Amino acid sequence: MLLINCDNKLILVEKDQIKSLYEELGFLRNFLKDSERKRYEHERVNYLVAQIRVVSYEAEDIVDWFVLKAVMLMDRSLVEETWGVFAPLKLDYVMKVIKLIKTEVMEIYEKKMYNIGVLQIEKSSHGASSRVKTTIAEQESLVGLDAEASTIMELLIGEHEKQLKVIPIVGMAGLGKTTLVRKVYNDPFIAYHFYIRGWTNVSQVYQKRDPLLSILSSAEIQIRGECNQMNDKELGEVLFRDLFPNDNNGSRIMFTSRQVDVVPLHATPHYMGFLNEDESRDLLQQKAFRKESCPPELMEIGKQIAKKCGGLPLAILVIAGLLAKKDKTQYWWRHVEKSVSSYIVTDPDQYMDTLALSYNHLPNHLKACFLYFGSFPEDYEIPVWQLICLWVAEGFIRVDEHKIFEEVAEDYLMDLIDRSLVVVSRRGSNGGIKTCPFKLLRVLSLSSIDITLSFDKIKQLVQLRYLKFFVFGLDLSPPSQLRKLETLIVQGFLVRITLGDEIWKMTKLSHVYTQGVVEIPYVPKRGYPYILNNLQTICGLDLRAGCEEVLTRMTNLRKLKCCLLSNYFPELDFLIHLKTLNVSYKKVTDGRVRFPSPDKFPPNLRQLTLSELFGMPWSETSTFGKLPNLEVLKLLDSDLGPRWDTSDGEFLELKFLKFQSLDIEQWNTASNHFPKLQYLVLERCHKLKEIPSDIGHISTLEMIKLSWPSPSAADSAIQIQEQQQDMGNDGLKILSYPPKEE
Repeated sequence: MLLINCDNKLILVEKDQIKSLYEELGFLRNFLKDSERKRYEHERVNYLVAQIRVVSYEAEDIVDWFVLKAVMLMDRSLVEETWGVFAPLKLDYVMKVIKLIKTEVMEIYEKKMYNIGVLQIEKSSHGASSRVKTTIAEQESLVGLDAEASTIMELLIGEHEKQLKVIPIVGMAGLGKTTLVRKVYNDPFIAYHFYIRGWTNVSQVYQKRDPLLSILSSAEIQIRGECNQMNDKELGEVLFRDLFPNDNNGSRIMFTSRQVDVVPLHATPHYMGFLNEDESRDLLQQKAFRKESCPPELMEIGKQIAKKCGGLPLAILVIAGLLAKKDKTQYWWRHVEKSVSSYIVTDPDQYMDTLALSYNHLPNHLKACFLYFGSFPEDYEIPVWQLICLWVAEGFIRVDEHKIFEEVAEDYLMDLIDRSLVVVSRRGSNGGIKTCPFKLLRVLSLSSIDITLSFDKIKQLVQLRYLKFFVFGLDLSPPSQLRKLETLIVQGFLVRITLGDEIWKMTKLSHVYTQGVVEIPYVPKRGYPYILNNLQTICGLDLRAGCEEVLTRMTNLRKLKCCLLSNYFPELDFLIHLKTLNVSYKKVTDGRVRFPSPDKFPPNLRQLTLSELFGMPWSETSTFGKLPNLEVLKLLDSDLGPRWDTSDGEFLELKFLKFQSLDIEQWNTASNHFPKLQYLVLERCHKLKEIPSDIGHISTLEMIKLSWPSPSAADSAIQIQEQQQDMGNDGLKILSYPPKEE
């Protein structure tokens, strides 16, 4: 309906046609919802659904082409590039097909065929997930894996062998090989023993350098020189030089595979087994009921469902995720029990039937989101924020009057996770390229392309919503013709994005990510809207004196990463939605950086990262301590002085505190100065003599992580842990890299 309310005169001429099409497709959309459970059972219904999809796509193409020409003709800079003569919107054939389909659908409704029922008027609800959000994602149950994990850990460290050892873990798909290995890899004792660790995923089709770069990155190995200029052999030499300097340093290689023929001759594979009936039943109940208990009337049916899954954890989790999302009745559970494939294990390929069963019962609004994962190569990992931006750009997310699109998309993702159809990793990687007709692209990802040559063509993509590319050493300004652009991602080195005055025409822009610098004009020209209400994220913004004038036009910002080019940090209390702020201070004048009073910070700020704050005294951190909602504080690569004395009544909500490369020598504090602290991370703070013993008395503290500490600081952390163990607190974990030699 946005087209009906646009300001393009050529489009408004066809307002009645567009409105009529919208209403007819709305009727068919209701039928898609009502027939969701029956389309797989009745051939006629399935055929009608297929016809609706075809005609919908055809109508979309016709309207998109019409809008493209209308926009280009109205934009003077593109008049010369408009091809052909502008013609009116022609929907006669499409509307004829829609009416034919509608006649058949009405017959189904009127005769109540296939138990589809009476026609329902579309409600205001748009299918947003009703999932109750939690602050920390619930961890998947590891039923049956504890014994397996103990065995693997014994193979890793129990034999005290100094010679390099390979530990293959072999088994069919769905047994939980990756879950087992990840559990072992992240175990605090393993992390302590192997203080340099690397992780990678290798799909069936891959580039050699991708796993090499992934291992080097996850192991935090510093590469001398530009890795992009190294060939595969040179990267491999760097990896083996740093991870395996010799064959007798106790190194281990652990990998998973479905095929035993990839196991080296000198290695003995560990074969993963299936869950027994009791373990299968326990896993099903834990996933289906969470913290509740299984009703007696469902116990026997649940046992039969678990038994039919044949001890395959993936099948059990997927079926349990399906059961958890429906009313827990005997009728529904018996229906599922009859539908579960009883030959999952005897024919390993058939475990996909279980996924199909769960997919068929997905709400309609989740199916497109789930299928979208198929556009990425196998085993590729994509950052969650990027996936959400893509879903929004593709139009998968429905309008919710109480939430922004990104929040609804997050609900969708969490719903898929709850159903065990998606596993999300925190580590991100490249997403891949989506191909479709050039002029009607909504998503475009460019790599290794001369972007200066492409921009002349890109500006014709007036429907584009998502644009991502990689460049090196380039000043660029995105074409203002991309009025529907929502996400702009620029990766590369020495990149400067200049968003000129015409940025104010791009009112749909929501996210701008870059590894370089973003410049935005301070004084818009007349005739522009002036406000970017949809802008939520800017990474790399140049923050100069007087920047408040620009930021007041972006009051819905939720994440801001910026370079401060002034000694005075601006007052940003008007950014009431800002939750994440990352500031890197670039000293360009004499003096030190100064921050405003706490009440002039964004009132709902949750995460604050500050780096390169040279010359600022520790006393200035009292300002941050008085921020009422601050949960995460990171101080990086800064010179704040040798001593920090904290005070009572500050950092009341802080849960995560990180110091990296600071010159601090002495830290004086008390447990009540950080009453909710959960994680303390100290990286390369070589001068810090000890961690205050009172830190150990914080009741919420779960972990202290040290990277390259002074010997005395490492000793003080161990003493804190021992003191807490003597007091009966065994929950505090201490991780120190590298581990102290015995």
